[in-house]
Amino acid sequence: MEEITRQRPDLQDALSLIENVKPVASPSLEGSNLEFDKARIELLIREKDEIIRMRRMWSITILVAIIGITVFDIIVITLLGIGLMRFSEGYIVPAFIAESLLKTLGLAAIVVNFLFDHKSLR
Repeated sequence: MEEITRQRPDLQDALSLIENVKPVASPSLEGSNLEFDKARIELLIREKDEIIRMRRMWSITILVAIIGITVFDIIVITLLGIGLMRFSEGYIVPAFIAESLLKTLGLAAIVVNFLFDHKSLR
């Protein structure tokens, strides 16, 4: 899952380089440590912002997919109800409704497990 959330590897690579740099402890480098911490924090903030932006994009995409599935289901069920569409076998309509429900639940599971996973934003 980390590979999915890492959209820009250059940020992660830069962060790992910064973490591997060990400044020499001396009185003259006191300001340098502050700049080091500031750069590290800025990289972390940028990475978190990109994760949030990516999650917004995917949440809109999944919402559109769920709306599309629901509208298609409404149209098919309406056409079946008014008699413009007929199926000779009796199991097709319940299978269609069950399949659509499972798709919607699957997309909802993706939203809950990936888009709202707060562990990756800590």
